[in-house]
Amino acid sequence: MFVPAISCEEDRKSSSPAGFDEMKFLSLSSRKIATGLVVLLLSGRIERKHLTELREVLTAEAGSRNFILDMREVRLVDKDAITFLSYCEAGGAELRNYPPYIREWIEREREALSGSQA
Repeated sequence: MFVPAISCEEDRKSSSPAGFDEMKFLSLSSRKIATGLVVLLLSGRIERKHLTELREVLTAEAGSRNFILDMREVRLVDKDAITFLSYCEAGGAELRNYPPYIREWIEREREALSGSQA
């Protein structure tokens, strides 16, 4: 399984209004299902600063096997997270239960990339 390497910049200070601090963190939990697939449950926000940790968890949990990213409780992603998710999916990962805007954004990014390579 291909897990994209993403370098992270220094964490920037959050400018979130009071009361929204709980959304600035990414929560991860994983489980293996009977077929041997690893399901990684994601919640909160997925931002560039989380991608190194996410990649490390995926590598440790899934190794070279395919995995499922369950994003039922993901509320917000940034452009770097969209790129990461797109590469994961292209490498064989299955994205599940994502908010509709994530699929739309991934498709727009793929179209833009294929248009720039033509």
